[in-house]
Amino acid sequence: MHDFDSNTMLHNETRLLGNRVRRGICLGVVLYTICCGLSLAQETGDTLSTYYPMPSRRPVYLGASPFEPTVTRKEAALLQAASNRPTSETAEAIASLQSGVSKVSSPALDFAIGNMHVQNNDLSAAETHYVHALRKLPTFRAAQNNLARVYLARDKPQRAMSVFQGLIRDGQGDAQTYLLLAHALASLEQPLSAEGAYRQALILSPGSSQAMRGLARTFIAQERYREVLALTKEMQAHDPGDAELWTLRANAHIALEQHNAAIDAIETGRLLCHLPADLQMTLGELYMNRGQPREAAGAYIAGLRDGKGNAGRVLQAVHVFLLNDRVSEAAECLAAVTLTVETSPSIAQRATLLQAMLAEKRGETKEALVVYTALLEVTPLDGDVLLAVARLQIALGNHDLARVPFERAARLEGFESRGRILHAQMEVQQKRYAAAILLLEQAQVFDENQHVTRYLDQLRRLSRP
Repeated sequence: MHDFDSNTMLHNETRLLGNRVRRGICLGVVLYTICCGLSLAQETGDTLSTYYPMPSRRPVYLGASPFEPTVTRKEAALLQAASNRPTSETAEAIASLQSGVSKVSSPALDFAIGNMHVQNNDLSAAETHYVHALRKLPTFRAAQNNLARVYLARDKPQRAMSVFQGLIRDGQGDAQTYLLLAHALASLEQPLSAEGAYRQALILSPGSSQAMRGLARTFIAQERYREVLALTKEMQAHDPGDAELWTLRANAHIALEQHNAAIDAIETGRLLCHLPADLQMTLGELYMNRGQPREAAGAYIAGLRDGKGNAGRVLQAVHVFLLNDRVSEAAECLAAVTLTVETSPSIAQRATLLQAMLAEKRGETKEALVVYTALLEVTPLDGDVLLAVARLQIALGNHDLARVPFERAARLEGFESRGRILHAQMEVQQKRYAAAILLLEQAQVFDENQHVTRYLDQLRRLSRP
């Protein structure tokens, strides 16, 4: 089954949504700043309220409600000057606004600085300034909204959930708020609650693709796979090229053990859009299970093509290909791993081992022995490699050279019995029955086996004068 992780996919969508959030709240600083400088009301002491121009021309004073801050004339000038700077001078604009910030300054300055930090993709600093704004004015709704979005983008779903719930309790529950609350709940592995929030978002914004995708993921988390198929079918009528929908459908079919339908879904998706590499790997595994190694190899290679495929999964498939004497498919997949993937040392070592196995399958005994011997220099305590070296030395007629790797392997944990049995088989071929009997008796100490016991009896009879 494709490694479907609803939290991971939610995280990815939250990141994408976070990018849109950043654009929205970055625009907010400009609008907010301009509005603060459009008109000034009559000064009272050293504070002024500024208003948003309304079609009726009736002044609506910023700060007249408990949900918006007031600004002084000096603060309004700072905000106006910051908004006039080009985006290339964001750092200078932040420094300018920061010069006006104090314990008693307007939270509007902290809010504007937070928005500018979002523009610079510095979400940690943005969070800090939104928090400062809310300490000065806890009911500052715009700051609450932006802070919750930053929490979500920074993988703090518990905090985001609390803020979104507070906004909803205050009557600020629009479709976007419910959608983001649902994402937070899903990240917290509360699929039933997330489902409710997604449904509320759909009531307020019918047909929202984000809400419908989120709803489908909650169905996956609740193992309601048939509902996933029904919902994604409805969505695909409007957007057949959405890769995530094909991923959701494939996973639902696999969970229902409808493997042929899963293959059909993935293959159809491949024709219409670019599917994730992991889903291509899953297609390879489905073909392997269906006994179609040629198609499986093609799917694995396609998954590696963009450099994001899981090389470990492909190497596991290569091993299966070799065990089933599918040399051509093994060679193609192994070459794809070598050419397209930046491998870790462990992956590179596994690939080298499979290269040796491939050479052995092709009858290239000397070449395989060279690779195995080189591997022993890196991993001298690898029992499988030691036994492979011994096996190849026997194939080349070098029985004396095979004894050393057999003995080394037999001293390793997990190879005590197997190493001695294979060594004994070679000694029998050399008609060295006494040595073979001793090895098999030692093997029985580590792992008693009835077949070995019967074989020992035959050898003892054979070795009698």
